[in-house]
Amino acid sequence: MTPSQEISKRISESLSEDGFRQPSRGIHVKSWSDAWRGWIGIDSGRYSLGPVVGLFNDEFLKTSSEALKRLGAPWRYGKSGPPLIMINLQQLAEQDADSRERISWTYRGEALEPSVADDIVHCIRTCGYPYIQAHTNIEALWHAAVEEKRASHAFIMYLPILLIRLGRLDALRQVVDVHRERPVSADLSISYKHYVDALLSLHDGGLT
Repeated sequence: MTPSQEISKRISESLSEDGFRQPSRGIHVKSWSDAWRGWIGIDSGRYSLGPVVGLFNDEFLKTSSEALKRLGAPWRYGKSGPPLIMINLQQLAEQDADSRERISWTYRGEALEPSVADDIVHCIRTCGYPYIQAHTNIEALWHAAVEEKRASHAFIMYLPILLIRLGRLDALRQVVDVHRERPVSADLSISYKHYVDALLSLHDGGLT
């Protein structure tokens, strides 16, 4: 087993002990509270790693899938994300004095040692878990995604759901105006406007 494989194995075993499952390589997901799911992404590399921490909401995924289904578009409900917001573990660890000393996974010109896994797990538990917990509400999610620029690439698909739940229909109109013709389905048959209309119908709402 190579050092890189040993690192991945150690991290996976530790996160499994904490209740995470691994639906695909490098992705770890755990039920957190209500519909919120903690999401950890661990890449593989010989000289450096870029672990990330995020979360998603299971109800958001189900609602999006249901809207696409109503429109007759190809749809898939995945239980492994994608995350709505993400942040590099290094950025979180740098905010904690103890964890800052354990950032050993960045590039230093030498191959990573297996002990790097222990540092990553420590920082995930010390800094990553509190970050997930702090964002298990839509107001904190909105702040992180929009104000702190932590939105994932997939966030645009779930932004309408968030705005509907926040009751910000004026902002939703502005989003639709910008992305009106943007395709959202896998076969490119459904526009953003039609997608949002379907979401609103699920909530008995509408844009006028």
